[in-house]
Parts: sequence; C-alpha cells; structure tokens
Amino acid sequence: MKITEETVDRISTLAKLSFDVKEKDELIIGLKGMMGFVTALENYDLVGKTTTEPLSNFTCPLAEDKASPSLEREKVLSSAPMCDDTCFIVPKTVEEG
Repeated sequence: MKITEETVDRISTLAKLSFDVKEKDELIIGLKGMMGFVTALENYDLVGKTTTEPLSNFTCPLAEDKASPSLEREKVLSSAPMCDDTCFIVPKTVEEG
C-alpha cells in the first residue's frame, strides 16, 4: 500500500481529525514505517515455527460473577447529552457513500 498525502487526508476525514502540513509529513513517515514493518512480517517464513508462548497456557483471572444493583435509569440518562425516556441517543458518525 502506498502512503501518500491523500491517504492521510482520507484517514483524517474518516477519523474526523485535522493535521497541519508538518503533522501530515510526520504521519506519512510513521505510516510508511509501519507498512514496512507489516511487509517485512508478510515476507517472514513461518513454516515449522512455533509460538514462543502457547495460548493454552494463558490464564486470566476472572472477577466474581455476582448480582449487584443497577444504576437508576433516570439518573444515568440525566447526564447524557442526548436521550429519550429509555436510552441514549448516539449521533451518526459514519456517512454512507
């Protein structure tokens, strides 16, 4: 994938961000570096290689599963920027087209 100023413009539009010329140049350099790293990984021969840490040995402590009182709906909705009587209203962030 070729990283250009147009690539950064497209990404910034989708992310609703804005960058000045210097920031765009820095992003282009950074993104090219990341893409170079990904390309190097794609070219790495993994045939016969095993992981350094088998996933089956991975454990994650879990919190105790117990019922607790819910927050009051009215109190929670009162702090929301937009809501109706039952839920939050989230503005559309992705435009179609």
